[in-house]
Amino acid sequence: MSDYQAEIATWRAARLKTLFGDEGWLNLIGREWLAPGSATIGSAEDNDLIMERGPAHIGTVTLVEDGTVTLVSADSLTTLEFAPSSLSQRQVLGSVLVEIHQFNGRPSIRLRDLDSNPGATFPGIETFPVDPAWRVTGQWVSLDTPQAIEIDTFAGIPTTVTATHRVDFTLAGQSLSLLATHGSREKPMFVLRDKTSGVETYAAARFLYGENSTDKHVVLDFNKAFNPPCSFTPYALCPFPPGQNVLPVRIEAGELLPPGHP
Repeated sequence: MSDYQAEIATWRAARLKTLFGDEGWLNLIGREWLAPGSATIGSAEDNDLIMERGPAHIGTVTLVEDGTVTLVSADSLTTLEFAPSSLSQRQVLGSVLVEIHQFNGRPSIRLRDLDSNPGATFPGIETFPVDPAWRVTGQWVSLDTPQAIEIDTFAGIPTTVTATHRVDFTLAGQSLSLLATHGSREKPMFVLRDKTSGVETYAAARFLYGENSTDKHVVLDFNKAFNPPCSFTPYALCPFPPGQNVLPVRIEAGELLPPGHP
């Protein structure tokens, strides 16, 4: 195994470890958009909000007019309160991690089963063979003016992102560009689709982080292109790629279709 292959193997092992962790994507048991009022929540059929698995009766969740969310445990011994000012908050209730998110002003509750052990049954993620030819250095270009882009999400709720940079690069003999729509200046994230999408790779999109970013260059290692959270669970919110990031080439690198997808 070459040093580069070993680097990719280490990266993939860390990716799986994160995926299996308490804040990964395989222990989610449900997400529900909240409306004003109270609702019981749990996996039992007599709840107002029914989770995929986990405790039969978790408690009663309440959203009040000022945006405050409370969750009173089923035994009434514990009350969690989430302030309306934060976009994302989390607290533990027994074996459940409770997350309150605000998305485009809409609050939702998402639950994780901390007693689950997803790594015990997960079959793994297949990938294209590692090939250093898919690691390229591109020109990091600042846009003349920030570009507001409306993109759709897996939840069917459009959102607006602001792009300030793109990367220009050559791949498979073609001159290409990707807009950085997420992440940070030091670690830009690209949401992309290519000619393998819907065939060998996940149809909606794959994600890729830029590396070694400077004022002039950024490295794109497509061997690290990975499936979005929504390929593993319906309870994540993921963006689709902007039109500029639908590439007219086959990128035969990175993660293939995740388990359970045809």
